[in-house]
Formats: sequence, C-alpha cells, structure tokens
Amino acid sequence: MTRSRIARPLSDQVLYIVLGTGVRTVVDLCLMAVLARALTQTDFGVFRQVLLVYGLVAGIATLGLPPSLAFYMPGADTTAARRFSTRTLGVLALLCLVGTAFLLPFGAWIADSFGYAELQVLLALAFLLPLGQMSLETSPYLLIGLGRYGRAGAMSAIMALLQAGSVVAPAMLGAGLRALCLSASLAAGLNFLILLVIAFRTTAIREQAQQPVPSLPEQLRYSLPLGVQGMISTVSQRLDRLFIGLSFPPAILAVYSVGATEVPLVPVLPYTVGRALTPHFVRLHREGNTLELISLWHRSILKVGLVILPCFFLCFLLAPQLMTLAFGAGFVGAAAIFRIYLLMLPLRPTAYGTMLQALNDTPGVMYGSLLALSLNGVLGLALLSAIGWLGPAVGAVAAQVILILFYMRRIARGLERPWRDLWPWRRYAILIGVCVAASTAATPLLWLPSTPVIHIASVATTFCVVYVFGLIKLGELDKGDLDRLVRWTTLRLS
Repeated sequence: MTRSRIARPLSDQVLYIVLGTGVRTVVDLCLMAVLARALTQTDFGVFRQVLLVYGLVAGIATLGLPPSLAFYMPGADTTAARRFSTRTLGVLALLCLVGTAFLLPFGAWIADSFGYAELQVLLALAFLLPLGQMSLETSPYLLIGLGRYGRAGAMSAIMALLQAGSVVAPAMLGAGLRALCLSASLAAGLNFLILLVIAFRTTAIREQAQQPVPSLPEQLRYSLPLGVQGMISTVSQRLDRLFIGLSFPPAILAVYSVGATEVPLVPVLPYTVGRALTPHFVRLHREGNTLELISLWHRSILKVGLVILPCFFLCFLLAPQLMTLAFGAGFVGAAAIFRIYLLMLPLRPTAYGTMLQALNDTPGVMYGSLLALSLNGVLGLALLSAIGWLGPAVGAVAAQVILILFYMRRIARGLERPWRDLWPWRRYAILIGVCVAASTAATPLLWLPSTPVIHIASVATTFCVVYVFGLIKLGELDKGDLDRLVRWTTLRLS
C-alpha cells in the first residue's frame, strides 16, 4: 500500500486534484446561480456581503499553516502525523474563532458601512463560516501530506457540496437570510468536524519517521511568510467587491459579484499544472539546464492555452446569454463586468509565482502580492470615482497586467534570459489567430433571433468545429493531445 501511494503517476495525482478543485469551483458557480434565482437581488447582495466579510477573516486568520501540512507530514510516522495534524487544526480553529470574536463587536459599524442594518445579525448567525472556509482550504493539504491524492480530490468535492447544500436547501424552501446564514454556519462546523476525524484517523505514508515533525514555533517560521502573502492576496482579490459593497446598495453588489466570477478553468488548470511542474522546474534550475526548463514551461503554457483561449473567446462572445441563462434576466447587466474580468484569461495560462518559487525568488512573490494590493487599491478607487461601478473591474485587470510584467522581469533576471525567450510568442499567437477565425465564423449566429440556449449551443458548436479543424491543419493539435483528452475526460488513469 505504501509503495502504491508513493509511486502513483504524477499525471494521476494532478488529475485527482484537478477533479476535486474543478467540482468545487463548479459547485460554487452553481450555488451563485441558484441563489440569484431563489433570492431577491438585495438579499443575494447581502448574503454576498456576509461571504465577503468572512472570506477576509478566513484568509487572514490561517497564517499560512495549511501548506505546512503537505510540507512536513510526508516524513512523519503515524503517531507523529496524527499529533502534528490535530495540533495544526486546533491552532487554525482557534485563529478562526478569535478572528470572528474580534470582528463581531464591530458588527454594527460594518452593517452601517455596507448600508444594511440586518447585516449585524447575519454576521452573528454565520460566525462559523471562517472555520468552514479554513476546512475547505486545509483538507487537500492534509491528505496530500498523507499521500492520498484521490481522497484529497474527493474531500474537496464533498465539503464543497455539503457547504453549498446547506444554503441551497433552505433557499429553495423559501427561508430567509437568517436561516441561510445559520444553516451555512452549522455546515461549516460540520466540515471542520469531518476534517478532525480525518486527522485522528490518519495513517502516515511511512511506518518509521524519516524526520521529526516541527515544534509549533518552527512550523510558524515556515508558514508565516506564506501567511503574509496569503493575507495580502486575500485582501487584494476581494478589494474591488469591497469597494462596490461600500459604495453601492446590495443589489448592485449582487450584479457585480456575479460578473466578477472567474471562469472555473482559471484556478484549476494553470495553478494545478504549475504546482505539479514545480519540482521539475527546481531540478532543472539546480542543474543549470535553463533551455530545458524554458522548453518545459513553454509546453505547459501552450497545453493550457489550448483550453483557456477558446474558453475566453467563447465566453466573451456569449457573455449576455451566459449571464441570462445562469442567473436570470435581472443579471444581464453583469455581462459587462464579466467581459472585463475575462480579459485576464489570455494572460494567465501559467502560474508565474510557481516559476519564481522554483527560481528561489520567494521575495519576488511577496513583492508581487504587495504590488497587486497597492495597484488594486489605488486604481480601483481612482477608476470608481472616474467611471463608476465598472472602475474597480478595470482597475483589477490593469493591476494584473502590471503584476505580470513585474513577474516576467524577475523571471527573466532569474533565468538570465531576454524577454523574447521567455514566452512561446509565435505559437501562442497562432492559437489566438485560430480563435479569432473561429469567433468570426460563429459571430453571425448571434445576429439571428433566438433563445440564449440556442445561441450558446449553435455558437459553441460552430466555434469548436472551426477551432479544432484549424489546430489540426496548423499542426498545433496532435494525436497525443487527443488521446490525453479522451483519457482524462473518461477518467481512465494510467
């Protein structure tokens, strides 16, 4: 059993995590779609305010501790792994509860800032939400540290379904916001109890320890830099929604938050592939094999680009139809925000931070997070004043462009290569060109009067036929790509 867990193919390990993360992101998207239809826009916006506030608490309170589980547990025996995991979960639970306890006395001020007095009561009812968010983030690290990649993916999906179901069920029954918040809070507590049971029943990869687990101060020395980066990223990613929530009524936040939803492929593909390839990047960099490292990076960019580029063009074309179909006619105004956020997609076929980590440039990741926070704050506020509710979205995209340029400059310096060598410019441009051709062929179908479902089906079919044909003719899609696609979509693991 030990050998099979350690020797499991890398592609299978990646697939398990991709599937679990993919299910979680789809569940989150479906949850938003159901609530947008089951609640009024004002109630939906207020519930998003609750999630926004407690999302900030959870992101700040964890101090980077979850990744330390995957870092230290592979070398521990069963007794040490159980002691280490339960201690870590206890500290995380305490941090989340302390964060909530610190927040609640300011409930009236928060409610007044958001312009909705009932928010104070809702925050009190949903006080366990940071615990549930922490559990969702921690479970994959805990199980990966034990070598159980399949369970890591499965638990991500199960916990996400439990959390979403706790909100969907009362919403569909016509319950009010208080019942929704209380139910979500109870589910968050249940998710944490599930995580505790997993920790108490852990069986380590190895029967004998290869290295002792660290003391809490040693663990914090490892995790605190990651925690600071996580805090900055958490605030930066939610800053635009915070500006909207503080400047507009809840109904506007509801529409904005729907439009600001990222396409699920973004967090799944680039970052999962980046995490899987990081050990190979590290090895090639240590060996001084820069050309092979860049070649591997180029191949990963192009493979991910094969998926995210057509996703960008299709979603951009069909934004009004997708918003209407998923969330209802009242949210068609979210298409403008959705299209602005989509502009990030072609820029992110890779996780730039993982390359910096492989080059041992962790300060670069930290500086990048600080830069992103500063840019999101300055540009978001300035553009909010200048162009209204579209401003924070435009600011977020502009900040992302500047951040990528910053990362690329650091990567170029770390690899000691010019910018022209860092990106597969010609082949990436070919992929974009094929997408433009497919979009040109499919766009006239939108001019025909029809329902959103027919528009989506006809445009997507035409686009995909032209796209795949163009890739094959230009040699950008080979038999290996098709075989890999069939194997992954049919879940036939190697």
